[in-house]
Amino acid sequence: YDVLEAKFGTHIVRADETLQARAARAQDVAILGIAREEPVIAIERLAYTYGDTIVEVRLAAGRSDNFRYEIELR
Repeated sequence: YDVLEAKFGTHIVRADETLQARAARAQDVAILGIAREEPVIAIERLAYTYGDTIVEVRLAAGRSDNFRYEIELR
């Protein structure tokens, strides 16, 4: 988020992030090399600037048999 602030003057004022288990979709299968419908951990993040304007949409999925999630926010 430092880059958004330094280069564009965009301040992130909040973010909502959700992790959930779900069945793999076609895109997950292609990227992760797993079978369709295998379980994955999906992450969705929406980051906002002032006025509740969305400036980041993050969608990710990881194999449930080899998944680790770490985050450090400063």
